[in-house]
Amino acid sequence: MKRAYKLMVLGSVMMFCFFFFFQGEVRAASPDFYKRYSVKGYEEEYTFKLKAKCKLTLTMECYGHDDNDDWDDDNDDWDDDWDDDWIDGFSVAILDEEDDDVFEHWMLEDGVYNKRLTLPAGTYYVMMEGDNKCSLTLSGDYIPVLSSSNLSLDIGKTKTLSVKGTTKKVTWKSEKPSIASVTSKGVVKGKKAGKTTITAKCNGYTLKCKVTVKKKQPTYTTLAKKMKAIAAKNKNFQFKNIDVGKKCKLFAKKELHIDKSKIESQGFFMVGTYQPYMELAKKGNRAELRLKIEGGLEMYSIYYTSLRCNKLNISSPNRRMNLYMENVSASNTYSYSTGLYHGISKGYVTVSTSSKKSDTNLKKLEAMTGQSSLKMRIESLDGWFFYSSFTSNTRKNWNKFVKEYQKLLKEY
Repeated sequence: MKRAYKLMVLGSVMMFCFFFFFQGEVRAASPDFYKRYSVKGYEEEYTFKLKAKCKLTLTMECYGHDDNDDWDDDNDDWDDDWDDDWIDGFSVAILDEEDDDVFEHWMLEDGVYNKRLTLPAGTYYVMMEGDNKCSLTLSGDYIPVLSSSNLSLDIGKTKTLSVKGTTKKVTWKSEKPSIASVTSKGVVKGKKAGKTTITAKCNGYTLKCKVTVKKKQPTYTTLAKKMKAIAAKNKNFQFKNIDVGKKCKLFAKKELHIDKSKIESQGFFMVGTYQPYMELAKKGNRAELRLKIEGGLEMYSIYYTSLRCNKLNISSPNRRMNLYMENVSASNTYSYSTGLYHGISKGYVTVSTSSKKSDTNLKKLEAMTGQSSLKMRIESLDGWFFYSSFTSNTRKNWNKFVKEYQKLLKEY
């Protein structure tokens, strides 16, 4: 028993000593970049490459110059001046790819010289002069860089972030995991619409990426089907393919107003047309939805006319909206058979688009079509205008149409 006890104690002591001494030998993690150069002759040239921006510690070491004095005394034929140059001093110069100096130093005495410097990625050339007891050590870590500082992705989609310029461990964290999560390998996944920040910590550095998660954009096919379904439910709405798979429109009820009150007194009469419509167009991988109102003027007159639509003014009891017309077309002719001038012009105004989220005009139009009265006025560049007031049925039809557009807009 005593022998077994002694052996057990001895084993414990040996294990303690083993862990104690070997733990003392544990070294710090090796640097990302390490080079050691020595002078083998009098002049040496070396080349090194940095794959990323790097914080370097440069160490010049030079020892034992005086050891050569006795040897020199025994060799009187040796040229004293040349020998002084040989043993006195250790110089190092580092040049970049443009042959510009990034570092230069001369040691005239034995010892150690340390210098910290930060160099960008690239190729460098080392020029050394000294004796075989001189050396240069370059040691440092690359400065980590995040692969992206801004990221945008749809809900449910993933994108991978990476830290370049280091082999050290990276710790990832999301400021708002409910919006976007991140794995230990930097894979970011969109959870819900919103904004957050992904943080990567590495080797004492904190790197950040701003992440925007967007709702998955609807496809052209999905929206076109919904527009067809809206038309099927409402007899006063009409769906029309303009370019199958690329462009389609959904029209609300069209209003045509005729004013013949000026035929006898002024020799002309006018026609005004108004029609809201949705336009869906495929643009690359996305579908753009717009709400527009088409307006037109037509005029028969015994006098010369030059109609060209310019503005559409919309008004209700407590709201006003003035919009300039786009894509205006105009035709003004004279008929010898009737002796009348005929002018016709039309264009449209854009109330809302899916790509621009400012919905001030859209909200206005919804409110105005829901009120007790609604009026529109189309103006021509030559000063003519046409003023119309709409019935309750038309206002209700258009109000419903605007609300259907708003439902489709929520798909974005």
